[in-house]
This record gives sequence, C-alpha cells and structure tokens, in this order.
Amino acid sequence: MKHWHATSGKCLHSVQEDPENHLYAMDFNIDGSLLAVAGRDKHIRIYDESTKSMAFKMKEYGDLPGHSNRIFCVKFNRGNVNMLASAGWDNTVMINDLRYRGPVACMYGPHICGETIDFRSDGYTMVTGSYRMDDAIEVWDLRMFKRSRVIDWEGAGTQSLVADTDDSQSEAGHLENEEGKEDTMSERTQSELDLGISR
Repeated sequence: MKHWHATSGKCLHSVQEDPENHLYAMDFNIDGSLLAVAGRDKHIRIYDESTKSMAFKMKEYGDLPGHSNRIFCVKFNRGNVNMLASAGWDNTVMINDLRYRGPVACMYGPHICGETIDFRSDGYTMVTGSYRMDDAIEVWDLRMFKRSRVIDWEGAGTQSLVADTDDSQSEAGHLENEEGKEDTMSERTQSELDLGISR
C-alpha cells in the first residue's frame, strides 16, 4: 500500500504488512484520520493516518466469525463514526464496530465484487449493489439489520433510478418492498429516495 501526493505525484509512504495478501478495498473515515483496507486474507486493517501505522485489525468478534472469503468493499458510515461495513464474495455484509474491533452484526445476501456499499446521511440506511441480475440493488435498515426494499435494475448502465415526471411508468420506476408490493418512485419524494448514492 502506498500513499501518494496528488499534486506532485510523489510517493510519500509505503507499507506492506503481508506480501501474500492482495488489497481489494479501502476507505477513509469522515475526517481522514483512519484508513480501512481489506482484501484476500479476509481481515480488515485500520491504519492511523497520522502515524501511517496499523492501529489494529479486525475479523471475528464474539459469535460472529467474520468474513469467510475475499473482501471487495469497506465503507465507513459518515453518520456513525464507529461503524464500518464490509462485504465480498461470501455473500455477507458485516457491520463492524471500531470500539469492539470486530463485527457486531451481519446480513446475508449481497454478493459484492467492488465498491458498491453506501450510506444515507441518516446513519441507518444502507444500499448495496450485487454482481447478479436478481435483487442487484438492495436497501437495508440498520436499526433492525434487515432489508427494507429492492430497487429493480435491468443491468443497463443507462437506466435511471429517478422516476419519469410524466404519467407513464417505466421499469426503472418501481420499488418492491419485502411483502412483494410494488411502489412507484413517482409516489415518493426525492428526499425519501436519497439513499446516499448522490449527496
């Protein structure tokens, strides 16, 4: 892992904790003081940005064993400074608490293969994007650690998640809740649909 000076393009610092480990994901916390990295070895490492040294690493905690496969996304919750979500090929999202240095909750389902986790500013709404055609975009309520809805997605990069303003309804304008009842995006305000995808 290397730290670069963006303006000059110079490498300021480099560190290699394990030459056999490949890093696939990283994220800074909201004030830039901590950096989370993860990858092949299924551990999450937290670095102190002021000292450029590893503060601690996380995997299992209590009854939760941590990830069982490669981690492809780590994401700090801007609304909760102690929360870090992680996910990857094991179809599980782990909610990690920095105070306990490990996972405190997990949700099975999302197959994460890239940086496809984000949080709404309320601190408890999370959206995940999975590498699959069915249930690709899911919204989660972290107050109950349960999926609250699914956003239909056809897989096309040009598909819009914003409803049309006219009376016609498109496939992109439908939400499906856990009871299978469909709601149209046009029936909801933009603030209700602010899932942290754009802020």
